[in-house]
Amino acid sequence: MIMGYQQDWVKRERKFFLWSALFLTIVFVIAMVQNIIRYGMSETYSPWRSITYLLISLVLFIAFLPTILETAKRALDRYPRYFGWSATAITIASILVFYVCSGLLMYILGFFDEFFNIRYARQYFGREALFHMLLVVGACVYVYFSYQKKVGKLVEGSIGRKSVTIPSELIRWIEADDHYLKLYTEDSQLVKRSSLERMADELEPDFIRIHRKYLVNSSQIIGKEREQRDEFLILKGGQRLKVGRSFQPFDIVPYLSKNSKP
Repeated sequence: MIMGYQQDWVKRERKFFLWSALFLTIVFVIAMVQNIIRYGMSETYSPWRSITYLLISLVLFIAFLPTILETAKRALDRYPRYFGWSATAITIASILVFYVCSGLLMYILGFFDEFFNIRYARQYFGREALFHMLLVVGACVYVYFSYQKKVGKLVEGSIGRKSVTIPSELIRWIEADDHYLKLYTEDSQLVKRSSLERMADELEPDFIRIHRKYLVNSSQIIGKEREQRDEFLILKGGQRLKVGRSFQPFDIVPYLSKNSKP
């Protein structure tokens, strides 16, 4: 299930990446045509130098998009209420970082005599930065609507040494283990360094605290059993989780109507 979810998001990222590459390619062609019309008759004009300049100052930005998408996902996961501010910060940071990197590359290639070139700054922030800003804003909007709205809240954990981010709806229950949490899905177990109290605050009201060690996805609850003085919740996968004494009696009526359906 987790692999299927990740593959689906990779396909969506690839789609956005391809459309962005097409957008920058079109802008690149238009800018080249403009340069030829303006400077083509000049003896000092070099089309190859112009192509190299535009590839670095404009098209190279495509290499930054995977990092921008990942940063937007993490910001949306951790600060969903302030994603507008996060998107603004990501946009400004992306433009500035790319300006420095592209300027350094062109300085190394001999386009400028000094690292900070005022002419390039005016040129970049007067034209190329506008298109890059549109892509970053588009990436943040894309992440918000296609990632958060479709999969809900996101949880980051690890399987072995591999870091994995999944929608919270894939998690059946969470178990506290010292300073770590075990996140159980249908076919995997993730590990996350956090506290159960913090996860309960982040995932409410979809997850319910039933024990000092357990946090349960409310959509997984389908029944309850009692053995002497102990109560156990029955999940869709057949798991039985003990309800803590301080959480008894646990009322499952609100969840039965929506969770008992196959």
